[in-house]
Amino acid sequence: MTSRCVNPLVAADYASFIAGADCQRGIYFESGGQPGNLEAWRDPAVNRASNNFFLNTLETLTHSYVRPRYPGYIHFQTQAGLLLHRYLKAGGQAARVLEELDHLYRATRDSVH
Repeated sequence: MTSRCVNPLVAADYASFIAGADCQRGIYFESGGQPGNLEAWRDPAVNRASNNFFLNTLETLTHSYVRPRYPGYIHFQTQAGLLLHRYLKAGGQAARVLEELDHLYRATRDSVH
């Protein structure tokens, strides 16, 4: 079954609303969501309600390395996971798996999938 957006403008409006600071620090947070909007992370009411979780972790998150952002990364992650799974299940030579991972990384680093 293929899904498609029936009304892209409504979908874009909703995405803008749900990602906006007012929603993120309001109903989104109050309903148990973890805001992704920086204004919500800095909001005094959100931090009072979360025992300052967001303010206390913001510097760490700001300076952390979450994941690469090059266009082929998701493809690399998927394929690398399959390589590692195969190695963990069936065994083999660790050096060979590292070579395959390196080759896969180099092949996906500059490509778009």
